[in-house]
Amino acid sequence: MKSVAIIGPNGQLGSDLVKVFTAEEWDVFPVSHSKMVVEDFGSVQSFFSNLKTDWIINTASFHKVDECEKNPQTAWEINATGQANVARVANKIGAKTVFISSDYVFSGALDSNQSYTQESKVSPVNAYGHSKAAGELATLAADEKNLVVRIASVFGAAGSSGKGGNFVETILNKAKSGDSLSVVDDIHMSPTYTLDASHLILRAMDNGLSGILHGNNSGSATWYEFAHTILELSKQDAELTPSKTNWELPLKRPRNSVLQPSNLDSINFTGSLWQDGLSRYLKEKGHII
Repeated sequence: MKSVAIIGPNGQLGSDLVKVFTAEEWDVFPVSHSKMVVEDFGSVQSFFSNLKTDWIINTASFHKVDECEKNPQTAWEINATGQANVARVANKIGAKTVFISSDYVFSGALDSNQSYTQESKVSPVNAYGHSKAAGELATLAADEKNLVVRIASVFGAAGSSGKGGNFVETILNKAKSGDSLSVVDDIHMSPTYTLDASHLILRAMDNGLSGILHGNNSGSATWYEFAHTILELSKQDAELTPSKTNWELPLKRPRNSVLQPSNLDSINFTGSLWQDGLSRYLKEKGHII
């Protein structure tokens, strides 16, 4: 039986990873923050010295971009040093590791009709992006057989504890409350359904893939387009207007961080459009029948 330790098993992605790998009869070890702290090498080493596993997936992340900018050291400790610790310990116990990265490793300077491939050079513009880029480097420097999976703008059944739900639920809650909605239409990104990303990660690991993969759903959207589709699919009647980003703010964000999904024809894996993922998410959560 194959085995995997999943760091951060209660988050949006982590909870779906536990579900997917368990269904495929892997031996799954959920590793919560109360059991181990990634930024503490001694904690990581102590925990895994008593656990034999083939793989370690690290979903632990300091991902609130505003807070990362205010506390860059914390962002670095969790997203960069934390993954370096995991990768070092994985080497010691003969395991491989998967690091969950982000579209924010890119600057977003591409034209709106272009996308970043897995071969594109990283070019972060904020503390969060820099810390994630460093985590990627640490992962592949430790062992070229390790795996980096970039995802973006995630939505999953468990919601994000650090952010209080996710974008989909925020839009639906405001619509149901009768609030008018104003959403930016000048930032392009790649929505990612965490259940789909989990299946991709499983197949990639099963087939011994390594290096960098883009695990997002195919297609792209602005946040306004994403919100419009959420309301349309859920048949919610709400006033939705497009707005513009204030690019003069100190915190820099990518204007276009669209990820081109990795070509996984070699392992017979075909991803789905984000609209399809969103529809299945809405059914999973009981928003539509």
